[in-house]
Amino acid sequence: MGMLNLVSFTIGMESYAINLAAPTLIDSLSIGLTTLMWVINAYMVALASTLVAAGRLGDRFGSTRILLLGLGVFVLGSASCAVATSGTFLVAGRAVQGLGAGLVTPHIVSLTFTVTPVHRRGFAFGLGGMVAGVAVAAGPTVGGLLTTLFGWRSIFWVTVPLGVVAGALLWHWAPRPGPQKAAVDITGAALLTLSIAGLAVSLLHAGQGNIVAVAAPLTLVAVTALAFQQRGRRDGHALLPFELLGHRMFLAMTVVAASLPAAVTAMFFLSAYVLQHAGLSPADAGLVLAIAPAVSVPCAVLGGRWTDRPRGARQVSVTGLICFLLGTIWIIATLGSGPSALVPGLVVFGIGMGVVFAGPVNLGLATLPEKWLGVASGIFSTGQRIGSVIGAALVGLTLQATADLGPLQAARWAFSAPLALLVLALSIVLGTGRTTTHPDGPPLLDSTPRPSRPESLS
Repeated sequence: MGMLNLVSFTIGMESYAINLAAPTLIDSLSIGLTTLMWVINAYMVALASTLVAAGRLGDRFGSTRILLLGLGVFVLGSASCAVATSGTFLVAGRAVQGLGAGLVTPHIVSLTFTVTPVHRRGFAFGLGGMVAGVAVAAGPTVGGLLTTLFGWRSIFWVTVPLGVVAGALLWHWAPRPGPQKAAVDITGAALLTLSIAGLAVSLLHAGQGNIVAVAAPLTLVAVTALAFQQRGRRDGHALLPFELLGHRMFLAMTVVAASLPAAVTAMFFLSAYVLQHAGLSPADAGLVLAIAPAVSVPCAVLGGRWTDRPRGARQVSVTGLICFLLGTIWIIATLGSGPSALVPGLVVFGIGMGVVFAGPVNLGLATLPEKWLGVASGIFSTGQRIGSVIGAALVGLTLQATADLGPLQAARWAFSAPLALLVLALSIVLGTGRTTTHPDGPPLLDSTPRPSRPESLS
């Protein structure tokens, strides 16, 4: 588990470390704001668009093999970014990084699920949530520190040895199951990748008032999604098994998994917006916002242990979502009262962050046959990444529409986005309560005996 968490931390930290280096990048490479936006977002677009295809490749060739391949691509992308001499070169390197991260991410989930005994899966996912929380909190801080001491290129160089060490450990210790006989639909993978990439690009432009930049990628989404659907129904080796869409619990938890990062992204974006309008420097605003991820770290371990109890996955999901909602409501109620007034809300929100994430993953994946774990993990991860973009887009659209009301009132209206997303997620979890309980794990839609799992990694 330590090896998988090292990989998760390295990729998670790199997602956030670049943000505070933005002013330095503009001066060093003489780039404009548009190029800077793509330096930040090329990583996310490439990551989100490859997750499902990467999961299916793992089902075909083995999760460990694809994870190691992705880690190699990620290290190559990091080194390319570190030696970039222009904005275009840096954007290309970030896209390669994102491709590598996309190949890796679903297999962190599927390998954790596969190698961990049933009675310890909640703890394992809780530990993973703790690592993710540390990465979120540490990324901007580490990025800012490295940029100040050694320059922006060090942000990328530091991930190279981390990736190499993690890859060597995984090569030695991780299980390598034999390849399955199922073929991989390359055309379907290309269609789905284009569709998800188009959706991500469209959402990134949603709050900028550029109709063409939103409509053109959406047209691509419509065409490629339709072609993917038609091909999948004709092809016996479809990239996305359509039987998977018949699992109600999996679909429900995928929506929940997308709603949570959407709400978190919207919350942090808005909180930063409010704090900066309150006169705080970016560094001080960052320290205030770090409260929630810091609180989430111990809560993630406790939430994971709770998930391992009978009915624990659903209880954890409900409790975490209620904390999310209470924290959001507190922040809305105290807007304009100074940064210190936001602290209790951020603490409660952080408790929700830590507690909730292990529950939906357990509930969703426990209903599926093992042959679909890779692609299902890819769908979960894609939902989370697209959810983050949706959260930011909703906030941007709301702030733009209410700009005439002033920063404070606009923020109050914009907080309706994370609030609505959390209410949706809580309604879904409460609506999935009528399930049967499998004797060896979390609640299932049926009681079909699960195949045995290998023991955990050393």
